[in-house]
Amino acid sequence: MFERRRESEARIVFSLLPKRSCVRSRPISPSLEIAFNRNVGRNLFILAGTLLLFSLISCGLAYTNIAREPGSPGDVSLWRTMGLILLVISLIVALSGVLSSLFEQAERRAEDQRRNRRNS
Repeated sequence: MFERRRESEARIVFSLLPKRSCVRSRPISPSLEIAFNRNVGRNLFILAGTLLLFSLISCGLAYTNIAREPGSPGDVSLWRTMGLILLVISLIVALSGVLSSLFEQAERRAEDQRRNRRNS
């Protein structure tokens, strides 16, 4: 078995045995895995905020005279439609960020309860 270690969050183990998969990842510690999950939720919230900003910009362009000028890209209905689509996608991403944060918190509390039972 050939093992290559990285100093980052996970160890990659290369196995030459046919029964196992060739590459598998093991976290070094549970705290690093929790930090990775927390970053995923935060990244989803940042993505939702960015999509909401673009949605507000496109809706704002629909209600100004910029979209009605000759030579401007698209027309008013295109800007409104894009704004609504970006808003819906932003809400879905924000919902997935909330759900991932809730599940991560429930998992962390369950792990703490397991540790407390083991130590008691």
